[in-house]
Amino acid sequence: MNKKEQIFKAALSLFSENGFHGTPTSKIAKLAGVANGTLFHHFTSKEQLINDLYLELKKELVEVSFLDLNDKNNLEVNLKQIWLSNINWALENKAKVIFLQQFLNSPYLTEDTKKEVDTLAMTYYQMMERALKENKIKKIPFDLIYVQATQQMYGVINFLLEMEDFNNKNEIIDHAFDMFWNGIKT
Repeated sequence: MNKKEQIFKAALSLFSENGFHGTPTSKIAKLAGVANGTLFHHFTSKEQLINDLYLELKKELVEVSFLDLNDKNNLEVNLKQIWLSNINWALENKAKVIFLQQFLNSPYLTEDTKKEVDTLAMTYYQMMERALKENKIKKIPFDLIYVQATQQMYGVINFLLEMEDFNNKNEIIDHAFDMFWNGIKT
């Protein structure tokens, strides 16, 4: 693991546990096992660190989301695969989810970071645009569908993370997807 990855790992842990104000860069550097100057060699500020880490996690999530998709599958199957991939990734990466949720609407995210995140979401938009042209989904603004899907996923993720018993995890995930799908399909 290189120094930048060590800093990301330490920052993720500390931000998820202590928030922005409870996480000075000195603590991040110490936990990462690097000098404070090394941290500032890679990131000009704590805000840049947050933006870079946020973008890195979003890229990871998008990569996981589209890993097992198949163009031969119908829209419902592919959307469900994205749904499952997102939720399973989140359940395996609790600190990453906490960080993403914590900084989703943060004033620390720059407009450039938000634009890059929007670019990452283009694959979703293209999939939904094709579905709309093929009359497979209702004529609903894509932004609303995207927000609805992500918020429902985060709701399911938070619900499952708070549960101690995962015996019916798949059933919960399936029910939640069905509620989403039934809301957008024609």
